[in-house]
Parts: sequence; structure tokens; C-alpha cells
Amino acid sequence: MKQKVFLFILMISMLFVFFACQDSTDANKYKVKLQPVSNLKGFVVDSLSAGLTWTKSVDEARGDFASYLISAIKPDGGVEKTTNAAKGEDSVIITNLKKNLIYTFKVVTKVSTLSENGIDSDPVTVNWCPGWMRLQPITDLMSFSVSNTSIGFKWTKSANETHTDFLNYVLKVAKPNKVVVQEITVPKGTDSVIVTGLENGVIYTSEITAFASPTSLVFTASDPVKIKWAPAWRFDQINTNPINVYETSSSPDSMSGLIIYDPVSKQSKTEKLLGIDSVLIDFYIHTVPDTLDRTSRVALRSSHLFRKNRKFIRFSTVNENSETLENPQLAPPDTSTYSLFEFSVDSVATPTSKIHYFRAKPGNYGRLLIMRNPDNGTLLWGTSPAQYLRFKISYQSVIENIYSKK
Repeated sequence: MKQKVFLFILMISMLFVFFACQDSTDANKYKVKLQPVSNLKGFVVDSLSAGLTWTKSVDEARGDFASYLISAIKPDGGVEKTTNAAKGEDSVIITNLKKNLIYTFKVVTKVSTLSENGIDSDPVTVNWCPGWMRLQPITDLMSFSVSNTSIGFKWTKSANETHTDFLNYVLKVAKPNKVVVQEITVPKGTDSVIVTGLENGVIYTSEITAFASPTSLVFTASDPVKIKWAPAWRFDQINTNPINVYETSSSPDSMSGLIIYDPVSKQSKTEKLLGIDSVLIDFYIHTVPDTLDRTSRVALRSSHLFRKNRKFIRFSTVNENSETLENPQLAPPDTSTYSLFEFSVDSVATPTSKIHYFRAKPGNYGRLLIMRNPDNGTLLWGTSPAQYLRFKISYQSVIENIYSKK
């Protein structure tokens, strides 16, 4: 009997020791970490101070939220200073730091000491040096669709490129859900790049940041410059032939219209105006009667103007001189400008080819490059009454995708 009592007491003692030795990690595994701050950035104050700004924790509304703890950590790992920021604050200035020292600033979302089910957030850090200046960002960032899987970018280089501490540019390309799909390092001295391997019709948010050497005591990275743009189909030929569309005064076998995007071949396709697939034509070339000034003219017209119940297309009032569809833009024309069912093309000499913007039914946007004829310097090719226009096309097969959003 005494032996059983002894064993019972021993088991109780062991259980007591076991639970007493459980560390705080085991106790904390049933608690919830507070959400950290986000978008932590430094800003310039003076040579002995550092400014920090952030996006507040989404857990500020919790009753056990306490404050933000900010630490200034020296390169050797020692803590120079700590300070607190109260609920609702999203910035702080830390003074009396050392000049020309690159600190790591750490921000932790703190939980109340009375909390029963919360613990401090993971730390968020940023490197900053008192007296640092941000590099001048790039300017005039523009884009264009190269193909259905690639986008081109063009910009004016940072004004600080000549400084010895200037390192390079970094281009990040992200999907609408903010997931970065490409990150490309671009050497200094470069002002354009083409990004491949993208998805057709997706409007990507792209940003370019200028970076300084990580050891610089003068500069840190610039603010990013952003633009939104989408890849789009490109049609430069039909099979191996140029895209030529003939005017209505041509013979019945020649006068034609253009199907901008044939979903079967995934290409542009010319079709006789009275052909079997003529109901699919988006636009045609109408012969304009001769005028007193003897200038030859044609009109590029929506298909429904040739025959009722056919497809219609609207053209923007905005057009541009360009020899190529690799024509970078800040943004496409505003949707309110797509108001024309037709526009004229005459035999007056022009310095370049010309881009016209369109919106086809049921809502596909695109660009038409009307090619300049090098033989006569106009946009008209051939001889009346069988003149034609020659095109290259950029087309959004995704409905209501206007390439980019301002």
C-alpha cells in the first residue's frame, strides 16, 4: 500500500514539474500575433535626424493594442535609441542620431501587457541614414504594347545618374492582385526596356525605382514611378502579305474590308465587301467623289455605313504621327473621344505614317497604323480607281480593356 501511495505522489510531482517547465513559446502558440505595420519608409529631416512613416496596423481597433515601438539599431547591432508611437500615429522623427551612419529602424506593433490572447507583431525594418536624400526619380514613364505577351517602357533618366553613388534602376511588373511577376535590374544610362513573358490582356502595374549604392552616405532609392499597361495582339501581315484594304471604286473582286481580329486564325483578315464573311468586317475604304481641288480622297468607314446590320466601329478624334506602333504613351485617348464612324485620308503628303485609335464592337480597343507610301509621300497606295491603305494593327482581344488606366 505504501508503495502505491509513493508512486502516486511521484507521478503528481512529475506532472507538476512538466507543466511548470513549459516555456512561454508553448503558452503563446494559442495566442494571435498583431498585424505589423506596412509600407515602412524613411524621409529626410536633417543630418542628425531620421523620419519614418508607415501604414498603420489593421489591428489598431483591437482593445489590446498598445502602441508602436520604434528602435534605431546601429550597424554593429547595438540599439541607439527607442521610442514609442501611439495608436493612430503613422510617422515619427527620431533626433540626436549620429551623422553618416546607416541605421536599421525596426517597428513592432505592441500588445497590451494585460492581453490574454495577443502577442507582439513581427518586426518591420527599413535602412535609413540621417541626412540621406532620395535620388531624383525617372520622369515621363510611358508604355506601349509590343505583342500579346510583352510590353515596352520608355522614360527620361534620373537627373542624378551622373553621381558616382548612382547604381541602377529596378523595374517591377505586378498583376492586378499586386503579385510581382517580374523584377528586372536595368543598368544606368538606359531609358527603355521591353518586358516579355506576360499574359495577354492583363493590365499590369509597373514601377521603376532608381537605386543608389547600398554604402552611399548621400543618397537612397528614389520614389517609384508607376504606370498601368496591358499586352495586346499585333498584326503586321496576313500570312506573309501586307495588310492592304482596297477602296470601293475598285473591281468587285478587289474592293474589300478588314476583319480586325478573326477568332479562328487569331489574325487580321481582309474580306471582299460582298464576300461570304463580309458580315464580320469592321471597316472598309470608301471612295470619296472628286472635288474641285482635284485632291484624291478616301474615307475609312465603319462597316455598318456600307450596309445595315453590319458591325460598327468608332474611331477616336485623337491621332498621332508615328512610323511604328512602338510608340510610347502616358495613356491612350480618353474613352469620350471615340465618337467617329469615319474619317478621311487624302493624297496630301505627310511626314510620317499615322496612328488612329478605335473601339470595335462589343468593346475591343486598338490602334491602326496607316502606313506612309514612300513613293509618293502620302498615306494612299496604288492608282485610282484601285487605291488602297496599308495597315499594321494593335488589338485588345479582352473586352473593355483600354490598354491602361490613368
